Amino acid sequence: RRPPDHLLPEWIAAETKQAQAYLQGRRNLGYRFNIIEHIGAVSSLRDAPQVGWPGCYAELIFPIVFEGEAWNPKQCPHDDLWPCDTRPPSWPQDWALWNVGQKTGESVKVRTDTRSGLGAD
Repeated sequence: RRPPDHLLPEWIAAETKQAQAYLQGRRNLGYRFNIIEHIGAVSSLRDAPQVGWPGCYAELIFPIVFEGEAWNPKQCPHDDLWPCDTRPPSWPQDWALWNVGQKTGESVKVRTDTRSGLGAD
């Protein structure tokens, strides 16, 4: 079994029979941006303090988070959820990126999406 810091990704990725039975084929969706401030400083994996947590509105991509819970910019460049293969056509695209693109300041660190013209540097 994985260490405590890895139990949620293990569950989300349905790596165990218990998770597979509970999820019954349902999938996890990875949200594009970090919206929660990490306040912990000690990991259950190592004795050294952890540094470099993603800030607000940082893109949650692999390897910042585990692959099974990460937003995938190559597969979903114009969406804020991954996987994006089941998005109904009526859903708006880039709405979250448009909202973040309207913000300014040091706390906003988003790559510029050259295809849509939205984003902040």
